[in-house]
Amino acid sequence: MTSALLGVLLLTLSAAPAPSTVAPCKRFDAARDLLKAGEPASALPIFRACLASAPGDAEVRWRALLGMALSNELSGRILPAVQYYRAFLEVSRKTSNSDWLTRRANAAREVERLEPTVLKTHALVQLTTTPSGARVTVDGRSPEIIGGPAAVTPFVTYVRSGPRSFQLNRDGHDALVRQIDAAVGQRYNVQVVLPKTPQVLPSPTVTTPPAMKTAAPNPGPWVLIGAGAAIAVAGAVSLAIMFDKVDQFEALVPISEQPEANVQARGLADDIRALNPAGVILLGAGVAALVGGIIWRVVDSEDAPSAGVNLSGGPQHVHTGIWARF
Repeated sequence: MTSALLGVLLLTLSAAPAPSTVAPCKRFDAARDLLKAGEPASALPIFRACLASAPGDAEVRWRALLGMALSNELSGRILPAVQYYRAFLEVSRKTSNSDWLTRRANAAREVERLEPTVLKTHALVQLTTTPSGARVTVDGRSPEIIGGPAAVTPFVTYVRSGPRSFQLNRDGHDALVRQIDAAVGQRYNVQVVLPKTPQVLPSPTVTTPPAMKTAAPNPGPWVLIGAGAAIAVAGAVSLAIMFDKVDQFEALVPISEQPEANVQARGLADDIRALNPAGVILLGAGVAALVGGIIWRVVDSEDAPSAGVNLSGGPQHVHTGIWARF
């Protein structure tokens, strides 16, 4: 690391006040003095404690990330140093402050300078997804950096050579796994489109309306129709017998002077006088009953419970109506 960059980083760390307290995030001056004294391993726990105790203070978090990166670099731990520099660059990328933009430029140069050393033993994997924001696990573990951004896409990590498994999870999308046979010194740019998980809609509930109760058929009209038909037939038979006796009577008139014919003629006359009114009455009553039963059946049918739907209207308006008769 150049002395100019070390000076900028130390200036960043010393920007925090150092009151007489042992709260970890208030001890940047102590951490800076440890770095100046060549004791980065002793400064590292202070920065780690600060990251854990002040997650909501952006600038304190940024200073602590730079402190972690610098402490690891001065301790000869190049891989975590690069990871913390990258973490700082990711979480501070929206800053517009000129001082922090200068620190970001210096940190980016450190990544560029140190990364070739990392790639002598590792491979670089850059994961991007559409849509972004997918959670990443590498070989079943979440590659979180203390105080750094969450392990979500877009995400950059370093892995050792050999088969590596990357699982991507995002709410509302199918989880996907990508396999890479990583080789030392290689850079892998993995781009994945996450398919949406099909939404399973609940089956609609079909409610069958209760069947409308219909009244039991009324036997009255049919009884009246049957009785009327029988009476009418009886009346017609009586009249037919009467007309037959009339024919017989008229045949006896020329010989009515004969005693035997006269007796037979008087018997036929009596029968005719009895059958004529009886047949007429029976026929009339039967026809009346038959017609009355038919009318009763028709009226009873029209009064039966029923229901229906009416649709009416024109091209612009449709009216619906429901009718029922009970």
